[in-house]
Amino acid sequence: MWICKTCNAEVEDSFDICWNCKRDKNGTLQTHEEIQTINQGFKDSIDMTDSKYFSEINTPVNKNIIGIKPEKIVAAGKSLKSIVSLILFNFFMGFALGFSYYFVDAEFFRTCLIIAGILSFITNLVMIIQLYNAGDHLEYAVEINEPNENK
Repeated sequence: MWICKTCNAEVEDSFDICWNCKRDKNGTLQTHEEIQTINQGFKDSIDMTDSKYFSEINTPVNKNIIGIKPEKIVAAGKSLKSIVSLILFNFFMGFALGFSYYFVDAEFFRTCLIIAGILSFITNLVMIIQLYNAGDHLEYAVEINEPNENK
């Protein structure tokens, strides 16, 4: 951790520019091109499978680089919840169908089995669409922002 000479902000050692005033460790204001070059190197070096970046995503340094859209994360959560509801529906439909085997005649059971197969196909199709939508929401929930050198 180092302290910026200009604004006294605490900056992680892995960063060469102050997140607050955009000055380097010597107090020199960086040009927009220099900041873009440094940010591109940072973006290229991120391994999103490395868990250390998940815990650092809300640090002041990264707030200048990574923007998070909460409404997209909420929409993804709603899509995932609807998928859970559909899975429960399929589970209980299968349970009811298996249970009814002992209480109804064979022809009626065969009709129920066909209807259950159609419902299962439709709910699986809806789950695939909802998973795709959740992925889209999560993909667009994070955007990489270039820092404004006038801040």
